[in-house]
Amino acid sequence: MKRTFTLFSSQRIGSDRLPLPQASRLRQMLLVVLFLFTTVCVQAQITLLQDYQNNHSAAIGTFQGINFREAGFSGLYAIPGTNGKEFWTLSDRGVNVDAANANPAACRPTYDKIYGFPSYAPKIHRIRVNGDSVQILQTITMKRPDGTNATGIINPAGFGSTAQEMASTDTVLNCANFNLKIAPKDVWGIDSEGIVRDGDGNFWVCEEGGPTVWKISPNGVVLKRFTPYANLAGAQPQDVQIDTVFKYRKNNRGFEGISITPSGKIYAIIQSPILYPNKSVGEGTRIHRILEINPVTNATRMFAYVNDGIIGTGSNQIRLRDWKIGDMAAINDHSFLVLEAALRGTTDIKRIYRIELNGATPVTSALYNGLTLEALVDTTGLSAQGIKPVKKTLVMDLLANGWPSVLDKAEGLAILNDSTIAITNDNDYGQSSPLENGIATATANKSHVFVYRLSGANKLEGYQASCQLSAEEISGPANACAFMGHIGEVATYSVAATNGASFEWTLPKQATLVSGQGTNTIRVKFLGAFVSGTIGVKITSTCGTDVLTRSLNVIKSLPATPQTIIGPSRVCDFVGTSTPVTYAIDFTTEDVVEYRWTVPAHVALVGGQGTDSIQVIFTSRFRAGDIKVKAISGCGSSAFRTLALSSTPPSKPGAIAGQSYAICSPNNVVTYSIDPVPFATSYKWTTTVPGAIIVANDSTTATITFPPFVNGIVSVLAVNDCGSSAARTLTVRSKAETPAIVHGPSEVCLGSLQTFSVDSLAGVLYYDWSVPKGSVIQSGVGTASITVKIGSESGSIKVRAVTGCDVGNNAKLDLVVKRCNGVPTHCDLVLYPIPTKGQLYFRFETNEKVTFQVTITHAITGATVFRTAGAVGPDDNTYAADLSQLPNGYYIVHVTSGTFSRHQRIEIKR
Repeated sequence: MKRTFTLFSSQRIGSDRLPLPQASRLRQMLLVVLFLFTTVCVQAQITLLQDYQNNHSAAIGTFQGINFREAGFSGLYAIPGTNGKEFWTLSDRGVNVDAANANPAACRPTYDKIYGFPSYAPKIHRIRVNGDSVQILQTITMKRPDGTNATGIINPAGFGSTAQEMASTDTVLNCANFNLKIAPKDVWGIDSEGIVRDGDGNFWVCEEGGPTVWKISPNGVVLKRFTPYANLAGAQPQDVQIDTVFKYRKNNRGFEGISITPSGKIYAIIQSPILYPNKSVGEGTRIHRILEINPVTNATRMFAYVNDGIIGTGSNQIRLRDWKIGDMAAINDHSFLVLEAALRGTTDIKRIYRIELNGATPVTSALYNGLTLEALVDTTGLSAQGIKPVKKTLVMDLLANGWPSVLDKAEGLAILNDSTIAITNDNDYGQSSPLENGIATATANKSHVFVYRLSGANKLEGYQASCQLSAEEISGPANACAFMGHIGEVATYSVAATNGASFEWTLPKQATLVSGQGTNTIRVKFLGAFVSGTIGVKITSTCGTDVLTRSLNVIKSLPATPQTIIGPSRVCDFVGTSTPVTYAIDFTTEDVVEYRWTVPAHVALVGGQGTDSIQVIFTSRFRAGDIKVKAISGCGSSAFRTLALSSTPPSKPGAIAGQSYAICSPNNVVTYSIDPVPFATSYKWTTTVPGAIIVANDSTTATITFPPFVNGIVSVLAVNDCGSSAARTLTVRSKAETPAIVHGPSEVCLGSLQTFSVDSLAGVLYYDWSVPKGSVIQSGVGTASITVKIGSESGSIKVRAVTGCDVGNNAKLDLVVKRCNGVPTHCDLVLYPIPTKGQLYFRFETNEKVTFQVTITHAITGATVFRTAGAVGPDDNTYAADLSQLPNGYYIVHVTSGTFSRHQRIEIKR
């Protein structure tokens, strides 16, 4: 709304037409109006210029019925030279669902997030704002030092996680399945939150997991990682030490914001106060730490930032532990914008402050009069120790200036110029879990970029544009074959640069510059004697003395093997006809001058030799053979690409994998599969069981729902245009399979406790055990493993598997009961060390030879995970078991022999 102030009228003021007192009063009124006008003119003004939304992006996958796409923007950096239209942003660790209350109480997630896509690699996105939309122009995957993809999974214990924290990948209804929904920890896991780019084109990314700061190459490979754990055994060669105090970061509240100054220094700010020395202190302080990194020397400093403290009352009160930093951006070498936010109940605060580093006191992890920095709590405590935090001045209240309250996480802040800023939000990939039960609910929230104009008092005084010289790699052909000699073409090479002033190109021997010296694009001709060399360019900067160099290695190499041959491989319909059939290469390269084809016997090549497609005719005598093609250039020829052709039916499928016993409700829906058969185009599944429902979709996998039955056959045929193969069959039964063997001792002592077990069988609901007269089952009734108190009579241990429809046949173990003297007591066996890292020792105190069996079961699921057997004597009384293949956790060790039984809980902990 425009407001017009009228300062003067046509009537003369102070003339002889007005009495003097009235003229004096008018002069006084005029002064007041002028004062008000001046005040209005300098009043701060903030204008929302545009809200851009990310409506379309690449698919990630489906989890819990929700289709997820790239989003979760968690940082923002304006790209110089794009007129404020393009930015670098990044994703965080991927879709993670709040899960503090997930699963049954006995197996709550030990880390309060569910990783929907554990193999997801965090991304760097180049985005453009256009119209009212955010477009993703380029995506760079963050990578480990070896070039393979990083993940967002938590780091190993001691490097950003505790030994108890595990990365859950889904919820479970049965605690027995908890360990099946765990992803391994990742030494290169990253929960990226902020991004900037330096003059060499490298990215600097801060992350809240470690917390760490990564220096990343233009193609996404980590070059350095600034970490509080670099001094520990197990640190990586790329790790650079920062103050170890940062290892006290609050979970998921590490480095949230990052900025780069015009002079090139890096600053990162912690999201929430660190828990130093403990949680009580960390959640009762207003002090956040800012980390300064000198990229040239790796030297670091720290400064203190103080948040806004307690606001409000009751359930809507903003407590000290509710404050979070969203991001930061550099105004100049000593001034920054910081996004500070808190939300609780109906109290929602999102503010941008200007902070000044000049005059602030560098801080350390040392104690101040016996207290940590965080224990000083606020400005009063800091002042008492002579510490000045960074000075902060309010610039903007987001919620008062068009920011939708439904967008909770304002996590990206970029400065375009002294009067324009951009802010983005993390939309958590369009999901939330209000109950924190690990179940995602789709939301309508998208990733936005809001652009604001700042004027008046809000204008960024002292803003210094970061004039950075940056350049991409040289683009152009790396193989010179097509551009050599008097018949070769002219090759074009170029380099995209921002703030580049001049370009000085250098060429290898036997290469001639045709045109373009001094520009970012040149044209080059290679002489016939060229073998290999480097094309280079030195770029000077419009910003000052900066210089960048880029290079590209060019070689003379054989052409690449042609890619896939497109055309029918089953040619039954064409054999003995005069119909031409076309075969072609799906992708060609510029260095190839000819394609040489060969065809099998009884096939006529009737057209296209030398080109990327040919026509052939199949005679009546053709049965099978290969069609081949190779690429030829001025440098030689490639290897052949081959396509196998056949006019015969496919071969018989291999063995059918899938359950064949105990097929009975509720285990009556079974999936069967076979390996793919060469030349097969589809598969036909059948069964002799009446009323069975088959869902196969002509694939190598079939899911069959069986009605009540006794036995039957499942069959599969491989099919192509030339016919069907012989059938592969599998006999299926509703009756349970007979256990193969009963594990346990065959000679036992009267009164001893013994363990007997069978291997678990598919589809079994219950295991029916029987023991000799006088013996009693102590535990494990109905399961695959029982503990028995041995009675006086010998006999058989028997077990049969029970399904919902039938009872299987008995497996048995004949048992001989002895009356033993000198039976070792409970203390005659010692297990050590406990906990163990993987090697467990059994020390027996005995005066005779003892033969024993060891069975180890999981303490939660009861599943058998390890078996062994051994013998000891008086002179060699210690036995070692290697448990290094078992994961960390709790287990029950069962040791049995004819003379004693022992059951003990152990922990494996590394």
